Amino acid sequence: MKSAFFALAAAGSALALMGAVPAAAQSNRDMVIVHSDLNLNSPSGQKTLKRRIDKAAREFCGMDRKLTGSRVRASQDTECYRQAKALATQQMAKLVDDARLGG
Repeated sequence: MKSAFFALAAAGSALALMGAVPAAAQSNRDMVIVHSDLNLNSPSGQKTLKRRIDKAAREFCGMDRKLTGSRVRASQDTECYRQAKALATQQMAKLVDDARLGG
């Protein structure tokens, strides 16, 4: 397992969470999801951030990459995606709570 650094970037600051991600990430890399343009108090802003998290996790873990001779995704890629999305979703929950509290 490699560790990867996940950050949801805000204007001027970033929240970070260290997590273990299987070796679909071939080196320590950042997964950055910009959300400073979103109103996280609104359902539409939250929905947009969820879509960005999903897209970033898919790209980060290589979920859309084609494997020669197979249509099946590598289990490492699937586990990486699952963990990356879970970690980013945890950070999103904190951001939404902070937005509700005005901070």
